Amino acid sequence: MKKGLCLLFMIVMVITICGCQFSEHGEIYHDETRWTQSGDTYSFIGMLETNGSIRFSRFSGLFTLKRWQQLGSFTLTLDMDITQGQFQCFLVTEDNDILLLDEGNNYVTSHEGFYRLRIVANEAKGQLTYTIN
Repeated sequence: MKKGLCLLFMIVMVITICGCQFSEHGEIYHDETRWTQSGDTYSFIGMLETNGSIRFSRFSGLFTLKRWQQLGSFTLTLDMDITQGQFQCFLVTEDNDILLLDEGNNYVTSHEGFYRLRIVANEAKGQLTYTIN
């Protein structure tokens, strides 16, 4: 009986802790001042990231997909299939400016500098594929 209660208590605690982490990370979606911070903070369930794509069953927080130096203008193409939650894909420039990106072709006029391709979400499910030309 004691073992059963102890096991039940542990299961409830794990579920509670996991739920709190997702809620906390999801708050970042509503706070654009945190989108340019240097570090990532996120929670994923069922995440698979390959070169140029990411798929997830559940995602909350802020995650950097790619960092690179750009020498001139470029086109960033996005194919997004988000089936639930709130989700945004964006660029952060070297000057910490935020450029919101839409599905399809995004033409970016740029000067030489470093860029970060990032995603932010609150309880999102789906996938994203990107190419940079």
